[in-house]
Amino acid sequence: MQTKMNSVIFGNMFSGPFVHPFFLVVLMVLAGSVLHGQNLISNPGFEKCERCGMFGNSGVELSLGIGANDPVDWYGVTYGTSDFRPDQPNSGKYHGGFFSFGKFEYLGNVLSAPLVAGAEYELTCFMGTRFDSEFTLDEVGFCFQQGLNTYPVSGPLTRLSPQVTTPDGDFLPYRSYKKYALRFIACGGEDHLIVGRFKELSSGDTVFVGTKRTGPAITYTMIDDLELKIVNQAPDLIPDLVEICRGFSRKIGLKTGIVAERVIWSNGTSADSIILDGNDSLVWVEVILSDGCAPIRDTARIVVSDLSPNLLQDTVFLCPGQVFSILPDSSGFMNPIWSHGPVSFKTELPGPGLFYLEADSPCGLIRDSVWALSADLLPAELLSFEDTCYFDGLVLSAPVFVGARYSWSDGTMEAEMKPKGPGVIYLVATGACNQVIDSILIRGGLKLDSLFLIPNVFTPNGDRDNDSFRPIVRSGLESLLVDYQLRIFNRWGKMLFETQDHAQPWIPDQDTGTETYLYQLKARYRDCPIERTSILSGAVSIIR
Repeated sequence: MQTKMNSVIFGNMFSGPFVHPFFLVVLMVLAGSVLHGQNLISNPGFEKCERCGMFGNSGVELSLGIGANDPVDWYGVTYGTSDFRPDQPNSGKYHGGFFSFGKFEYLGNVLSAPLVAGAEYELTCFMGTRFDSEFTLDEVGFCFQQGLNTYPVSGPLTRLSPQVTTPDGDFLPYRSYKKYALRFIACGGEDHLIVGRFKELSSGDTVFVGTKRTGPAITYTMIDDLELKIVNQAPDLIPDLVEICRGFSRKIGLKTGIVAERVIWSNGTSADSIILDGNDSLVWVEVILSDGCAPIRDTARIVVSDLSPNLLQDTVFLCPGQVFSILPDSSGFMNPIWSHGPVSFKTELPGPGLFYLEADSPCGLIRDSVWALSADLLPAELLSFEDTCYFDGLVLSAPVFVGARYSWSDGTMEAEMKPKGPGVIYLVATGACNQVIDSILIRGGLKLDSLFLIPNVFTPNGDRDNDSFRPIVRSGLESLLVDYQLRIFNRWGKMLFETQDHAQPWIPDQDTGTETYLYQLKARYRDCPIERTSILSGAVSIIR
């Protein structure tokens, strides 16, 4: 895990000399999640302007360290007076602007949060050259600093080195705007931005765009709609975990792509890499990306391992008619050779048997093995009968297949299970090649109201939804029903309907009143160890 050694960000949050790692991690996670989508430029479109129009013009000139608003967002950086103007905004009412000749002008901005060390940011903005300029220029720079710095000078700020600059030869458009997108890596702690031309104007830095040249190279840059966002969090410098074989050493270095001005390791080494021998449990590295940047520290845990390779699974299963391809995790291993001939890590096993793989590792030559077993294709029916009678000590058994896993509806995970009573029992068997679901009905002590589902209300209004009444045999119990009789009576005892077909419902005609009716259900069904005849009576209501 990486730690930013940045007192500007965290220095005022804790008064004591020590910070518990838990709180530091929480702070970093919360800060990262919030800042990732936040525009860090204050007043990015120049729309807030409290002092605009106060001195007889429609905009405002910014003087040294003084801005257009309180608290300060944009401010003047040098003796040159940069501006808020309404002449030609990219959007809204105002834009920012500055001259870059003679008395060079700069716009300063107070960022809404400091930049994070090592993180990558993208700055986007719209810039162009104002309509009354005679020249347009290139290489507008953006310099990020700590603190509200001002410079009582009139010329260009050549002493500063901007992090990003528009390309040399890419001249700003005349009387219009162009969008620029520039990326950079932050040193950490920068909380102010300065925008302007940081070089003297020389031949090739300007292009004449006016109609008639009147004097020096007068150029006024318009800028609007700035956005500064973090696009990539600071990268890890080294792995979180380093494994070393006992009795061996290992070399680790900064991750690819990290360029640092200075590097220091926990043992004092200042090279890009370090050799570890396993005597320490932790190693840390601290880097400074460039002069003036805050240091970034990252820590790795060292684990010393014995030579115990685990490249392969212990067992694999071969399905009938299929070729089994195996690809072990080969990270850190080289020069593989299989016992059946192939010299690449990925191979196809030719059939059942014991296969060996040898490879070179940082710990020396390793050898691992795998058993390849022929797997059975599970049959569609696992249980040999559809139903049976319940009795104490009843055991249900499924055939055992190589590599198969079993799951019964009561939670049993073996090939055998002991039912606790009558009912429908389900079995799911998952093999190496397929999965099968089977069921069995356990009969015994079955009552009529357990054999049927009987509604107590229906709505015969012709919409084909709940228009009829009939008792429904519960799923899986249909084979138990032998004889069936259903009769419907009104409240005066007159029989209105009769059927011996359990699939035939009572569909009353339109003259049948909206009231409650009586039903009588008589059924003969198989119940261990006999056939049983029962009568069940009840009431059902019609609602229209």
